[in-house]
Amino acid sequence: MSKKWFTFLVAAIALLLVVQSQAQIRVLQEITVSGTAIVDTVGHHARYFLDTDSDQVADYRLNFGPPWYQPDSSQAVRPQNGDYVTITGGVRDSSYDSLQVLVVYEINGQFWRDPYDPFWLRWARKMHHWRFARHNRHGFAFGWINDSLPLDTLQGTVMVDSTFHFWHYYLNTNGDSLPDYFLNFGPPWYQPDSLQRPAAGDQVEIVGFVAERLDRLPMVFVKDLNGQTWMDANIWKHYKHAFRVKRHDKRRHHVYCPYDSLSGFWLNPGWDRNFHGPNEMIFQMVQIMPQDVPQPNDAQVFAAFQIAAFNPMGENMLQTNNGYGGMMHLANKTKIQLHYNRIQELGYGVNEKTIQVRVWNDETQSWQVVSDATVDPNTNTVTYETESLNGVVALTSDTKATGVDDTPTALPKEFSLEQNYPNPFNPTTTIPFVLGENGHVQLTIYNALGQKIQTLVNENMAPGQYKIQWNAGNFPSGIYFYELKWNGHQLVRRMTLIK
Repeated sequence: MSKKWFTFLVAAIALLLVVQSQAQIRVLQEITVSGTAIVDTVGHHARYFLDTDSDQVADYRLNFGPPWYQPDSSQAVRPQNGDYVTITGGVRDSSYDSLQVLVVYEINGQFWRDPYDPFWLRWARKMHHWRFARHNRHGFAFGWINDSLPLDTLQGTVMVDSTFHFWHYYLNTNGDSLPDYFLNFGPPWYQPDSLQRPAAGDQVEIVGFVAERLDRLPMVFVKDLNGQTWMDANIWKHYKHAFRVKRHDKRRHHVYCPYDSLSGFWLNPGWDRNFHGPNEMIFQMVQIMPQDVPQPNDAQVFAAFQIAAFNPMGENMLQTNNGYGGMMHLANKTKIQLHYNRIQELGYGVNEKTIQVRVWNDETQSWQVVSDATVDPNTNTVTYETESLNGVVALTSDTKATGVDDTPTALPKEFSLEQNYPNPFNPTTTIPFVLGENGHVQLTIYNALGQKIQTLVNENMAPGQYKIQWNAGNFPSGIYFYELKWNGHQLVRRMTLIK
């Protein structure tokens, strides 16, 4: 067999394996096991196994990701044959033998990969030293942003790492089968109406903003894909916003969330009087999952935010060792506005008359209520003024029945959205609903931030009882909402995925 045909065959097999893996559940259960590494080097790429009972027979197949993957935040390396190692990772069944596959998260206590890596938020040259990792509570705020990003046009072959819950996309531009750029298509729930993310092996032309990163592949924020608009360039400013503020700056700065400009705060001139910090700071505010913060006993958290203040070393000065966030005192008041959306309101069953703002006090390890917050139910915003920035801020409320449509027009009797079953579920669940007459139906899945991640139904439907299945195998554990829209009416319910 010629070298050319051999290379083609290897590439075809690799592409087939990626396509096969796309139909599989990524992670079923997280475990930690120890044993002897078995390395098979007969094939084109080494294959890794783990013998946990010293019988010289493999008990797990180890998945370290693509052959070219290497962690950028640790010195961890793939093991040698015969090495005794401890692996923490996610287990799933193999598609071609009886061995279970162990997707590696840590090896010998060193970071290898984060299955929930929030790559769409990471556009920085410098990162704070508390890098986001599994099981910590350091949130999603990241340090220095590039002041300006050059727009470039790139051509090459798409490479996909599907061992993450949220797939990672790369671009090989020189034909050496190694990634040259990391492709950032935005958060996993972002999807243009007329385009799909490319598949592994696709030849593409990308127009995007290129961010250079220390010791890492350059990241490309995709603007155009094959001549079609993936995301409007004006929208990108919301996706890559962090704010560089110099001491003694006379301007008023508005710091807002990358995905929701209605949430943010204002730094007024003179905020830094009596401030003994660096001459320059980066401020950032991001939404975080409500289930990722401690829950008070007397209410539920239905929206949460992290505020960060980075020094020139990339260290978050609002971060504490306990992880939930500290406090920064300002010389004057700042106005803080927090926004929640309709999906969160209905899905969590929010009673707007009981909404409170709570800030995390790291000294007492408890929530403190902000007494002077104002709720505007027309805009779904909550505002207050304070002379301090807290690392973690949450909105809480008492609850009422979820899924209530409180529009002036009463719901027809023959229209209902039932609770999914099973619930909790892993990874498939059934969503039943009833229609009383013909109409256009939309059934949509949202994450805990109220951001759309998948549309299950979008078509005209006849009267009847329906049962729609949702497979959440590609999504992490947590709270999700499902919304049914029909003839101008809206119902929302909550469900829980546990892996």
